[in-house]
Amino acid sequence: MKSVDEVRQFCQEQADFHEKQSTRSNLKPERQNKHVRLANKFKDAVTALSGSQQPEHSPAQGDLFRIDPYDVSDLPEELVNELTIPKSDNDEVRMVHLLRLAGRPLSINEIMVGLFRKFGDVSKRTTVNSRLYRMANKGDLVSMEKGVYALADHLNGGKPEHGGEGAS
Repeated sequence: MKSVDEVRQFCQEQADFHEKQSTRSNLKPERQNKHVRLANKFKDAVTALSGSQQPEHSPAQGDLFRIDPYDVSDLPEELVNELTIPKSDNDEVRMVHLLRLAGRPLSINEIMVGLFRKFGDVSKRTTVNSRLYRMANKGDLVSMEKGVYALADHLNGGKPEHGGEGAS
């Protein structure tokens, strides 16, 4: 995966190239305008990427050292790979990730298919079912009906994903 710096450098090189091309005297005006537009777009991308160096949300001082396996989105992938997160937590993180991606409640079948398609995991149904049941008991998930789970509000940015409390 390319780093932000590599992408920013590429965009800067493209901006410089198109700016230089737009000054060539043998170009038709429409071609010159096209190069100017592209140079400006790449410059905008460089500016936007320069602003992305700051994390979207810096944790409050009290949260600075918190490691929440459900939310490591502000950490670089290299750091996440170095963290020692127990396999059970990692499995739970993946299930929460799938529910966030779906934006709706998912059945056990859908979660199992998602685990395979997204992460290459082939899990036994009883293992997935047990993990979902434990996550619901911890309050991380809401059991909508038998075998269908939704994110609890606190893991869904406070937005309810479900119509009611659901059955257990």
